[in-house]
Amino acid sequence: MKIKRITTNGFRGLPDRTFDFTSERTGVPADLVIVTGRSGTGKTSLLEAIIAAKEDVGPYGMKQPPGSLVRAGEAAAKVRVDWVLSNDERARVGGAGAELSSEAILAPNLFSSIDHDPALVALLGEYEPDPGMSKVEYFHASRRIPRGGMPSISTLGIPGTERL
Repeated sequence: MKIKRITTNGFRGLPDRTFDFTSERTGVPADLVIVTGRSGTGKTSLLEAIIAAKEDVGPYGMKQPPGSLVRAGEAAAKVRVDWVLSNDERARVGGAGAELSSEAILAPNLFSSIDHDPALVALLGEYEPDPGMSKVEYFHASRRIPRGGMPSISTLGIPGTERL
């Protein structure tokens, strides 16, 4: 699965705009997207917007409180993602279209009531450690693996609810 484009409105740390991840020449989503920029330009916020949209459709982690993702002064934020499925993904969910879209509405005390496409829910809700499977893994810059070997998970400072 690849992201074709993401549109944000009211999302903390990002302008209201569409980020297009397709080749200008072919219109096909890039195999690799590198996000660069100076400190404070929204790189982490863009990743958080993608994760918030993914977790709204098919959660397998602890959701961040939706209100914490809303830009100061805004009542809510919206993140729309246009996803492109591989042939294998389409076959796994029964022949869904090649492109699916999702929209997440994020606001304090609001839990999404949007009915997402069942194929997208199935794909984004599965977690398989196989690198060939669709998944989102995000490690914020402040998270580090301690030097000197891998400690027990209980000593990493990860809350018990996230240890699964």
